Amino acid sequence: METCNLAEILSTDNQQLCLR
Repeated sequence: METCNLAEILSTDNQQLCLR
């Protein structure tokens, strides 16, 4: 699982990638 920045987590598109 990759580390996500707060900005990425808040982003809708990146949120899906973070949750994967």
